[in-house]
Amino acid sequence: MRRAALEQLCAQYWFPLFAHQRRRGRSTANAAATVEGLLTRLVSDGRGLAELERGPDRFREWLFAYLKERERDLWGGDQVARPTSEHAPIPVHGDEGERRLNTQLAFHPDPLVTYEQAWASETLRMTRDLLSQEMMRAGQQRSCELLLPMLDADAPRDRAAAAAELRQSDLTLRVTLFRLRGRFQEMLLGVVADSLMDRAEAGHELTFLSQVLADNPTKRAPITDRSDANRT
Repeated sequence: MRRAALEQLCAQYWFPLFAHQRRRGRSTANAAATVEGLLTRLVSDGRGLAELERGPDRFREWLFAYLKERERDLWGGDQVARPTSEHAPIPVHGDEGERRLNTQLAFHPDPLVTYEQAWASETLRMTRDLLSQEMMRAGQQRSCELLLPMLDADAPRDRAAAAAELRQSDLTLRVTLFRLRGRFQEMLLGVVADSLMDRAEAGHELTFLSQVLADNPTKRAPITDRSDANRT
């Protein structure tokens, strides 16, 4: 059960590790291979569980420390990531990582900040997915499609169009959105708490992640692969 819980956490948070490696200048393939190798070693080695229990209370901090400690072992002298197993417990898909990197994050030159911002972004994405699944199970497919994009901000025109399609008054739709945002906040705290040893610290962790996202610069720049000869 402990290993299954650790494997689930790693599967949820491989993207921040991938984003960190890409910001360090690794190619897409090497970043994916490095992260996959790291997580394979973590969930397959029983010592990782013991180290986790002795480490920081936040899985975010512990996983980054584990990366820094093991990163050199995963790379050869020619700076090429070792091949990963065909049956890795947590497959890391470079194409999906690139898609998230270019749609969820703005450019930041610091790999550590990129890692933290990716963690915050994944936390929000997972929460939205959970809320979407809950609404779909309740048979609220169209409400899910119309209202989830309005969680952050609801323009009067969008709200009026949604109210007309759902056959609700503007007041009723506002109340629905208010309750939906409240449910999202409950789920968000739960997702954050699942990454902590002490769930009572979820509020402090959420505050930190909010500040990290607020540090996003407005200028967006794509990350491109660079050859070993040009990598610094």
